Amino acid sequence: MRNVKKGEVIQLERKGYYRCDVPFVRSSKPIVLFAIPDGRQKSTLIVTGA
Repeated sequence: MRNVKKGEVIQLERKGYYRCDVPFVRSSKPIVLFAIPDGRQKSTLIVTGA
């Protein structure tokens, strides 16, 4: 997760595809991922402790 850049699209196992909105900089600034809709639900994922 530390190497994901802003705008990059990644797939998390069994979770779906996500676009990086805020890349990981340090522990106090977690990465922010936005889910790419697949027709089921909308969500935002914030990963801490990467």
